[in-house]
Amino acid sequence: FAKLLASTWNIAATFPTTSIDANFASSAYVQTLAKHPQGLKMAQYTSLFDQIQVILYGLATGQTDPSKAAQVAGEWSQIMQTALAGISVAAPSFRSFVAQGSQHCIITSNDFYTKTESGTKLLDWLSDYLTDKSISSVVPALP
Repeated sequence: FAKLLASTWNIAATFPTTSIDANFASSAYVQTLAKHPQGLKMAQYTSLFDQIQVILYGLATGQTDPSKAAQVAGEWSQIMQTALAGISVAAPSFRSFVAQGSQHCIITSNDFYTKTESGTKLLDWLSDYLTDKSISSVVPALP
């Protein structure tokens, strides 16, 4: 699946030295930040069970049985959380905001203005990030 995406989306043009494998996204963040140790920052928003990412993960792993959707979502979520933690260790300037739910692409939604996770409002978090205030990664309080 990663190879299909690489050829279809022409990923190599943007990330020529990054391996297109299961760790592609993590590697891309880490390698990009390593090239710019003084000043480049990167941050990411995602939800704990991002519906689009879960679907793509299911397709990539051949898990398309609707009765196993919750299992697939749980697998993807664990992989995503592990990847974000790994990026943060390898690239200390990286920050992430992970919210409860399954929403994808929050910036086009009114939720962008109201989403709060673990006591932190996404809009304030991003505003602080863009104005060079110190922020921490935000992770959801699990039930």
